[in-house]
Amino acid sequence: MSSSTLPAASYDRVAIAFHWTIAVMICFLAAVGLRLDSMPNADKAYWVNMHVCFGLVFFLLVIGRLVWRIGHKPPPLPSSVDAFTRKTSTGVHHLMYALILVIPMVGFVALAWHGRGFDFGLFKISPGIASNKVIYPVAEDVHGMLVYLLLALAALHAAAAVWHQFIRKDGLISRMLP
Repeated sequence: MSSSTLPAASYDRVAIAFHWTIAVMICFLAAVGLRLDSMPNADKAYWVNMHVCFGLVFFLLVIGRLVWRIGHKPPPLPSSVDAFTRKTSTGVHHLMYALILVIPMVGFVALAWHGRGFDFGLFKISPGIASNKVIYPVAEDVHGMLVYLLLALAALHAAAAVWHQFIRKDGLISRMLP
């Protein structure tokens, strides 16, 4: 951190926990989801179900994060952050929030119109919708494209954090560290 820059105000522990838990889940769900087409058929059903069940947990965490965020404003950015960075950062964050909310919804549409449900081992939940070979592949493709967009924005987000930490040396990354 440069000597002329004060430490940035930090997010609260709940926001930090939501951030990192959701980040890890995005990595896990993307890794599994992007690998599904190349998996052997013997393993595919298990991993599709894992992806679906963890996707439901992810969606519930996202809802929790959004509810928390509505009641808990983020700490203000330091005055050293310029207007362009503020606007860009706000736009990227809003788009990432939209994507982490919409991607599971589109995934659910793909799941439902594929004729699948959630299999939690002890019980199953089925949306009760018959398979539709027209809607399912479109929903699956849209789900995948949105995931690629989210991964690109997450990479940009991570690169900005690294830039702030090692180039600007403004301590901004400390806002989201426990």
